[in-house]
Formats: sequence, C-alpha cells, structure tokens
Amino acid sequence: MCKKVFTSKGYLKVHSRLHTGEKPFACHVCKKGFSTKGNLKVHLRLHTGEKPYSCNICSKAYPQKMHLEAHLSLHAKEKYLACYINNKIISSKSSLKTPEGEKPFFCVICNKAFTLKTDVKTHLQMHTREKSFSCDVCNKVFSHKSSLNTHLHAHTR
Repeated sequence: MCKKVFTSKGYLKVHSRLHTGEKPFACHVCKKGFSTKGNLKVHLRLHTGEKPYSCNICSKAYPQKMHLEAHLSLHAKEKYLACYINNKIISSKSSLKTPEGEKPFFCVICNKAFTLKTDVKTHLQMHTREKSFSCDVCNKVFSHKSSLNTHLHAHTR
C-alpha cells in the first residue's frame, strides 16, 4: 500500500480498492464488478439506454459526459464558430474589426464571449480535448494526470 493520508475512513476505503482490486459493486445484469457506486451507475446506462448528456448543437445524446465532449470536438472541427455583430453573421475578414469593448465571438458550447476569434478557438479546446484520467472517488475526468493528482488532494482534505 502507498503512504497517502486521508481525512475520512470513506475516502481511505475507496482509495484502498485501487491497491486491492476489490470491486464490491456488481451489475445485476451482467455481474461486472466496480470499485465505486458511481462507476456502477455509469455502467448501468449501457443496459438501460439512459443518455443524460446531449449535444446542444445537434441533440445527439450520450451515456457519459466524456463521450459528449468527444462528439463536440467534431462540431468544432466543422467550423461552427461564427462572429455575431448586431445579430448578423460576419464572414469577410475586412468586416471582422471588433468595435472597442465588444466581444463578438462566442463559444458555441457555453456561449462565453470573446474579443478575438483566436481566443474562442483556444477556449474550445477546453471543451473538446480528450480526457482520459478519471477520479475513482467521484468519476470526474481530466485531460492530464497532474490535474487528476491535484484534484485527488481535494478528497483528502
């Protein structure tokens, strides 16, 4: 076992399953085991067909948030970026001069406004990059292992 310290017995118990391989939560349909109730809940969606995460662009639905995020990256690649000034779509480069103080560029996913189109593209990466590091305590998913490790410390406080 590692030497990590936890502030609650519950977090220690969940963490210790990483080392022991214990999977006390079993699917009643296929008998597959899981280390947390949350992971079992997500798995059960495969059997029930529940898809709580839907695309706000095309309405396609997914059982997991990370599947929706992967789908959204396809929309970003399809150039769903647009500049709206006075409710008109601006397409020519000459008309893309931003009036001072205005933020005419919007993220199509969360509607956050930006002054520069390049800022929208950078911001979109936050929504669409692949995330592959998952917290075993709460199922939150991260793009970088270091971000997951930082997050895990929050569970130990």
